[in-house]
Amino acid sequence: MPRKLYYGEDGFLIWNPPFRTAEKIESRNFDIRFKALRSSSGNFISRKCVREYIFNRDGHKCQNCGAVSRLHIDHIKSVCYAATYPEFIPFLNKKENLQLLCISCNSKKAPL
Repeated sequence: MPRKLYYGEDGFLIWNPPFRTAEKIESRNFDIRFKALRSSSGNFISRKCVREYIFNRDGHKCQNCGAVSRLHIDHIKSVCYAATYPEFIPFLNKKENLQLLCISCNSKKAPL
């Protein structure tokens, strides 16, 4: 049976990693926590409803340079940041931490 999805009042999907992934996210080991966050977050932002929401909200253009092609959903504060500062983990996949960037602008960002 598929897991139930939960949406906020604004219609944005609430990130809810599976139990086993959540256990790894709570690990004291940085590498385990980072890999679990990266995988779970990647799955979350690749969901059709999340992509549609962010693309529509950001007007289908890069939030840095305005490009309209080769767009990716980017974490404003990165997965690495969340793995380094676990208190940020609940905010990692909130809509306020996601933005559209073109591949060029995304590759110029610093890791944290």
